Amino acid sequence: MLDKPKQSRKENPMQNWEYIRLGVSYSTRSITTHDSVYELVDVYSNGTKILSQTKSLDLYDYLNKVGTEGWELVNIHLGRGKFDEVYYLKRPVG
Repeated sequence: MLDKPKQSRKENPMQNWEYIRLGVSYSTRSITTHDSVYELVDVYSNGTKILSQTKSLDLYDYLNKVGTEGWELVNIHLGRGKFDEVYYLKRPVG
């Protein structure tokens, strides 16, 4: 039986990834609508505020939106420093 020749890294490159970190801070304020209460959140992407005092439901809409752009949620940390939650996402480069 013949051994398969080993592939070089050029023939079989490793997948490269790009990452974003979403920091979420929950406000002590909330909004009450007809039948729901929404917590307000500030959302930061890699340190830049992208959503300010928005309904927490909008965060999930945002996560669904970036999911359609190829981002995959890989981890959530609770209570990290100044954020109540930190979401880590990645997507393939190239």
